[in-house]
Amino acid sequence: MAIPFFSFYPLERIPMNKTTIVTDQMKYDYSVRIAFNLYMEKLLTESEYKEILSRLKQQYNITFITSESNEIVEN
Repeated sequence: MAIPFFSFYPLERIPMNKTTIVTDQMKYDYSVRIAFNLYMEKLLTESEYKEILSRLKQQYNITFITSESNEIVEN
């Protein structure tokens, strides 16, 4: 008769290493969202906002954007 694995190791005693993985893309997305909100609140000018976006792309080595774009499109 086989004894279940969990009978020897109650769940309270199993070590659970909870680590959060944060990628550069996630950092970039979060930073762009903050910059966009500041721009929408008129706390940044359009040129400042575009400069921040370009610096963030360089800092996090972003070559393409996988999430929604917050870039300003001129008409």
